[in-house]
Amino acid sequence: VIYNFEDTDQIDKSDVRNITEIIISGNNLYSFNLDDIPDDQDKIVIAATALTSTNNESDLSRYIYLERKANGWHVIPVENNK
Repeated sequence: VIYNFEDTDQIDKSDVRNITEIIISGNNLYSFNLDDIPDDQDKIVIAATALTSTNNESDLSRYIYLERKANGWHVIPVENNK
């Protein structure tokens, strides 16, 4: 399960509105399209979980925190990122 949050203080996997996509088992490649992020959103946090065959969900992975700059999206280092 791929999650998308607007900022680190909004990380909440219990809110299904934060789910971007559920990837089918066996798919070894995933591409997140940053062009789909609204123009007025300047930050994004992307994290993932895994589902078991009985649909039990793992904890969130370490996340990627990006900020939109004039020349594109940049990874922002975050201390204590799980």
